[in-house]
Amino acid sequence: MKYLVLLLALTMPVLAWSQVGIGTSSPDASAALELSATDKGFLPPRMTAAQRTAIATPATGLMVYQTDGTLGLYAYNGSKWLHQASWYSIGTSYFMPSIPASATTGALLNLGIGSSALNSVSTGDQNTAVGAQALQSLTSTGNNTAVGYNSLFSTVSSSSLEAQFNTAIGRHSGMNNIMGSYNTFLGAGSDASLTNLTNATAIGYGAEATANNTIQLGNGSVTNVNTSGTITTSGSVGIGTTSPNSAASLEIVSTTKGLLLSRLTTVQRDAIGASTPAGLLIFNTTDIKVQAYTGSAWVDLH
Repeated sequence: MKYLVLLLALTMPVLAWSQVGIGTSSPDASAALELSATDKGFLPPRMTAAQRTAIATPATGLMVYQTDGTLGLYAYNGSKWLHQASWYSIGTSYFMPSIPASATTGALLNLGIGSSALNSVSTGDQNTAVGAQALQSLTSTGNNTAVGYNSLFSTVSSSSLEAQFNTAIGRHSGMNNIMGSYNTFLGAGSDASLTNLTNATAIGYGAEATANNTIQLGNGSVTNVNTSGTITTSGSVGIGTTSPNSAASLEIVSTTKGLLLSRLTTVQRDAIGASTPAGLLIFNTTDIKVQAYTGSAWVDLH
């Protein structure tokens, strides 16, 4: 009879009205269960993602360890399963939520934060990717910075001289840059028209750089560029042309518009005073003349 009672006790749930200690005879008063060990850990249920999601009406706080897909500890928050993200390190590089499968200790000083961020890096150095799929394809070159979902997603190198020193900030920024270097993309959707541009800059939503060593401000909807300062250049400025003559400081090309000089009365012209530089051109609305300053006097040009 006593064996039957013992068998029933072993097969029935046990209710503990105080604390339970495993490895300790004095569990903490705030803990329903305390595990204490110096040579063993706690092993939660291990299952695949499909098995985890098949759990019917999981309790809030339920925890399992997933063995496929994005590996790791998952907890149910009452409405969905949350991956308990951890930092993974290899050498001097750090990643979250998972370490790239091909990363080696030769990949130095990298930082990847976000699902699939820097997911393919193997030996590349000093890359920073923040955002899901940022710099996802990069393998071996370095000094790239990508911030935003899908930023520099396609950047990958076939040699040590490609795909380096690029900066992209914004969702989908620099998506078309594959082998280009020294490029800057600022703004959601800012990009390059070619896959291998060098020293190109695109600033603004949807701005697209189209050639090496150029800056594109804004997309095709931008109609004005305003500044309260001074724009300076040591090269040639072209209006209506992308290739001004190298002998010209300014070249204006148009078949529908002319050059409109500053329009001043004689009184306004003379008020410029001693600071008037030789060669200054105006249209005098009093005399109805185009005039130039010689350095000592104003003269009519027609």
